[in-house]
Amino acid sequence: MEAVAAVREYLAGVASGEIVAGENIRLACQRSQAELDGECPEVYWDAGELQNVASFVAKLRLHDWGNEQAKLWPWQLHLAGCLLCRRWRADDLLATKQLCLEIGKGNGKSTLAAMLSLYLLTTSPSRIEIWSMATKRDQAHRITENAGNFARGNGMVEPDGPIKVRFRELYHGETFSLMGSLATKERTADGLLPRLALADECGRYGSDDTLGKLAIALHKLPAAQLLMFTTPGSNRENTYYLRRDRMEQELRAGELPRDQVPLLYGIDAEDDPFDEAKWAKANPMLAV
Repeated sequence: MEAVAAVREYLAGVASGEIVAGENIRLACQRSQAELDGECPEVYWDAGELQNVASFVAKLRLHDWGNEQAKLWPWQLHLAGCLLCRRWRADDLLATKQLCLEIGKGNGKSTLAAMLSLYLLTTSPSRIEIWSMATKRDQAHRITENAGNFARGNGMVEPDGPIKVRFRELYHGETFSLMGSLATKERTADGLLPRLALADECGRYGSDDTLGKLAIALHKLPAAQLLMFTTPGSNRENTYYLRRDRMEQELRAGELPRDQVPLLYGIDAEDDPFDEAKWAKANPMLAV
């Protein structure tokens, strides 16, 4: 099945109730459906690019799972499309500036981030920077390391390919592109020019305004993007939750800016958390 057809099937399943989903995901899928159907005057989806992403991932091997062939499941294809394939009709530039993924633990969000990062690192025709960030640099490096392992398993690392694996970095020898790892501190984002900034487990960030500085940095490059992804945290006053809650409110009110995408997987307020039938709302991998 073509990637865009798989996304359409996923969106239809959410709309019909065949796929168990919370209200926030249902609303996000409605928004994507309208864009795919050409009903949005501002944004369209680049179906060819989505197929390129899916085909690239299908060449990778899951090194932690017996070298099985990687694939993007429908909900992951939807995320990949929201991040890399939404474009402004006015100028064909990428429409998404900030994407927020909130999801239960064990759904492969870091692996997905590593695969999409490697796609950008290896397919960009010019130099880009990708930065993985977390409260601890070792945690941030897991995504960079994972991307490096995918590259090794597919013959992309020297001497067979252009990727050089350095200490906490991946380096593309032909385009001079870079993927690195950083800990979130007060001045972490100063001077960065990311094509893609990965904010790992941002629900546990402290009081520093790393996300605010990254949001400012997004305006330095036309294609710059911020991917925030986390399991739900308890500190609802940190900078991530201030952004996340505003996105949720605007999504529900139909006022969400087109350059922002919240994919908030979770049970609804009226759900019984002990009802196993509702768990897939927060854990889409339970259904695959």
